[in-house]
Amino acid sequence: AGLAPMPGSPQRAAFLQWLCFLSNQLAPTFRLWFYPPDLGFAQYPPALQQQLADKITAIWQQLELHLQQHGPWLCGEQFSAADLLLTMYMRWSRNMPTTALAWPALKRLADACRARPSWQQLNQAEGLTEWQLS
Repeated sequence: AGLAPMPGSPQRAAFLQWLCFLSNQLAPTFRLWFYPPDLGFAQYPPALQQQLADKITAIWQQLELHLQQHGPWLCGEQFSAADLLLTMYMRWSRNMPTTALAWPALKRLADACRARPSWQQLNQAEGLTEWQLS
């Protein structure tokens, strides 16, 4: 099995939807979180930083609810590249006040991804030592 549902399969639309959702909702919000100069700030005022954290939290909650109802993976029973993308974004939350691992279904998905030999190989090749499976 590949990393994407086959064209024409019932899971293909969900796969594409999740890729778009992550790329268009989570990624730009993380961009703003990490790069205050993009909005003209050296550091964000606390209220603005809280708004960004709240938006990321709302996205985690939406993903958590979906995974609880339709998981264990974003596209149901089939692991896909969308799960790898989500796991990468969850890793980005590792130093936030509330990480993605605070949500049980997200943590299960992250743990399953982090247990995969390919994820471990990636971490070794890139010299990434934080955010290991715990």
